[in-house]
Amino acid sequence: TVLTHPYLNIPTLGNDPWTTQETGGNSVDLLYEFQAAWVGNIPNGCVTAHFMSGASLGGGVAWLGVLCNDTFNFAVSGNIGAGVNFPVVQQPSNWDFMVCAHELGHNFNSPHTHDFCPPLDECAPSGYFGSCQTQQVCTSAGTIMSYCHLCSGGTANITTFFHPTAAGVMTQHAIACLDTYVDASADAPSILVPGVPTPVTLTTTAVPTSPPSLHYSATGTGFQAISMTPGAPGTWSADIPAAACSDTPAFYYSLDDPSCGPIFLPAGAPAAVYTALVGNSITSVFDDCEAPSGWTAGVPGDDATTGIWERVSPEGTQAAPGTDHSPSGTQCWVTGQGAPGGSLGANDVDGGSTTLLTPIYDLTGGSNPLISYWRWYSNDTGGSPAADTMTVDISDDGGASWVSLEVVGPTQDSSGGWIEAIFTLTDFVNVTSQVQLRFVASDLGAGSIVEAAIDDLWIKDVSCNSSVGSNYCTPAVSNSSGSPAGIGGTGSDVALANNLTLTVSDLPNGQFSYFIASQSQGSTPNPGGSQGVLCLGAPIARFNASVLVVSGGQVSLSPDLGQVPLPPTFAHTVVAGESWNFQLWFRDNNPGPTSNFSDGLTITFQ
Repeated sequence: TVLTHPYLNIPTLGNDPWTTQETGGNSVDLLYEFQAAWVGNIPNGCVTAHFMSGASLGGGVAWLGVLCNDTFNFAVSGNIGAGVNFPVVQQPSNWDFMVCAHELGHNFNSPHTHDFCPPLDECAPSGYFGSCQTQQVCTSAGTIMSYCHLCSGGTANITTFFHPTAAGVMTQHAIACLDTYVDASADAPSILVPGVPTPVTLTTTAVPTSPPSLHYSATGTGFQAISMTPGAPGTWSADIPAAACSDTPAFYYSLDDPSCGPIFLPAGAPAAVYTALVGNSITSVFDDCEAPSGWTAGVPGDDATTGIWERVSPEGTQAAPGTDHSPSGTQCWVTGQGAPGGSLGANDVDGGSTTLLTPIYDLTGGSNPLISYWRWYSNDTGGSPAADTMTVDISDDGGASWVSLEVVGPTQDSSGGWIEAIFTLTDFVNVTSQVQLRFVASDLGAGSIVEAAIDDLWIKDVSCNSSVGSNYCTPAVSNSSGSPAGIGGTGSDVALANNLTLTVSDLPNGQFSYFIASQSQGSTPNPGGSQGVLCLGAPIARFNASVLVVSGGQVSLSPDLGQVPLPPTFAHTVVAGESWNFQLWFRDNNPGPTSNFSDGLTITFQ
């Protein structure tokens, strides 16, 4: 959840209007002074106002359940000391974070955890007992609305989250009083084809006051705003500008909602942005987990008693996925398959850890591999929410040693949902023939509900090497230049990019030639009396209607992949997923009039 504060005022001079802090007042006194000054006049139409003070005020205070109330929608947090260490985790120095979140919790209608019946915890000491509390029982796992900081250990006893019951109360109050949350999502491509604009789409339930913007930078700084174009209801589109191989692109989206104000994707932009690699990608691994493919569930040392990794069509619960991620598939790896209609914790991870290993991948054919997988992780239900993690590690020596790739949880991405994770391999390990990934889901503390899943792993090599395709039927028969003619491709193997150039070298000057193409390969020596070998199978077509004249020992063609080749035997243009084969036929005098061929070039288009 992102809570936006569109107004922040930090007085830096001694003439600020507030007097309570100088006259020895406490947090209640400051709350009334704050209310008197701002009631009915909170800047920017905000729903609540919060005063954070470094003065010793005895703590914080707030009015309860005031999101619908424009008179008492105030809170004060005192004793702020700027001592929180980031990122925020459970630690002794969390007073600033804890008191502000605690008082906001009251504004959102949550009482203290010891005031629930039955109590959610009993950390409150005598004198603060809730109506159903009979004793003080301290714990080091108190949630934000608790008084567990009054036990031995202080603020180190407070976790970084609200108890699910308290969170439920807060959610219901927010639903009753606040505008409906605006849902928005947008494309975030991780690979941009060089020299080609990349279309992107933003989808939202909002009716923005003006068109959303795509903000783009080729270098990560100095963003330009590109106004997006409306499409189907709730959709907006734009093009990421064509990127060069030397670019380090970054981008984000923004829109203005009449109710919720500015919305950014990703959250936190422009401080947080989407980034992409520029290059042509070749997929070396794609595994949708629909069939056994060498994954290993379980390793020596695993000690989980339930929730062991298995490949299934998942049965959903509040914590576990009900479907895999693949658009056309059903299978994925999950931590334990529950029975249809079974209970929430019937087969989640319990009592330890369970490990899932990928096969070992040989990636030595690539230079800059990108690794992606879709993951599901949930630990926010049960009696001890947000207490566990799933670790993901990577190895470049077949599992002899491991490097941490990411840790999911205890609070980040821990409420379920399929989320894609993408990493550049060389940021962590070397490119070797022994690359392997490891996923470890654990339940190591008190009994919490832990569910994890993995699906749709791919590894792509991203390179700005402009060489496209691979040669076959090589070498060709030598021609009168004294060498065999060789064909090569540059540009992009992305069909929609339409950015391919074919070049043949070591040709006899002044001779007529033309490029030919087929979706099949062949090997026919001396066709029609030629001295060379026809490396294509029937049917054969041409992408240029006129002949080309060899000059400087070379000839080049940039075929229009969006046009049907001649003659129209194929009846369609080049499309992604197809393999096409190219060759050059040319006239020659060697020593008398004849003809010859280059070798062949095969390209699988993306």
